[in-house]
Amino acid sequence: MAAFSRRVGGARLALVNGQLGAVWMPGGKPRVVFRFTVSDAKITDIDLTANRESLSRIDLVVVKHEPTRDQGG
Repeated sequence: MAAFSRRVGGARLALVNGQLGAVWMPGGKPRVVFRFTVSDAKITDIDLTANRESLSRIDLVVVKHEPTRDQGG
């Protein structure tokens, strides 16, 4: 997941309607939500939502990032 977050330039880990996902939110406002399908501990599908109306209906919880020792924390 960390590698994915680095690749999408600032996306944050999130729960999207209670499922694993991410959100890109420049200026603190959600612009794109990524919903992941996971199989055998691998992301097998990614669904993107950027439509403002659709975004407003998504239950979104951004996961607070706590650095680990490997990340300099």
